[in-house]
Amino acid sequence: SSSPAAGFQTYHLIRALGAEVAPDIATCLYCAVGTDSGFFRYANTSPALLRVGAELVEAGADPKAIAQATLDRYDVRVVKLGGRALDSLEIRLDGRAAMATLTKADFAAAGTEQTEGVVDYLRTVAGVDLLILVREAEDGWRVSMRSLEGLDVSATAKKLGGGGHAPAAGCTLHGGLAEALSTLEAALRETIAEGGASA
Repeated sequence: SSSPAAGFQTYHLIRALGAEVAPDIATCLYCAVGTDSGFFRYANTSPALLRVGAELVEAGADPKAIAQATLDRYDVRVVKLGGRALDSLEIRLDGRAAMATLTKADFAAAGTEQTEGVVDYLRTVAGVDLLILVREAEDGWRVSMRSLEGLDVSATAKKLGGGGHAPAAGCTLHGGLAEALSTLEAALRETIAEGGASA
């Protein structure tokens, strides 16, 4: 759990086994390390992670090509869905959280249910340290949380029957939207009151 990225662990495993890091492997691992760290912008970026990135480039990974293929490049339907998410944007938890909600109607209008990347639109909001995306699903309201400043959102997710990691976690809530948001906010306030900082 202390590793900065899954690709970081995989790289060190390959090296420990004495195997070659061929260019195609370097490309995949650089992509994994890059996406897990926001391409070296998130809190998990460390000197060790940057060194692995450099070694992967030396092994044949092309940072420009990988960034062009993965960084902030989304299908037009996902961009439209992101617009609908931003239209629902609320600042909650006394200014700490940027939260967006997507309903089944939003998915139908955008023509996709692919939410990967939508939460990244919330990263553009200044002054918040929590990003929350709530989306309607067949089994309830699915909640994705991202912590930007050290709050362990997995503690909140676990209280609500979900899981994840300190900076990124999720859960599923039931009932109406207002009830779900009230439950979520109460659990987040409890985590904050307990001093739920990540290690």
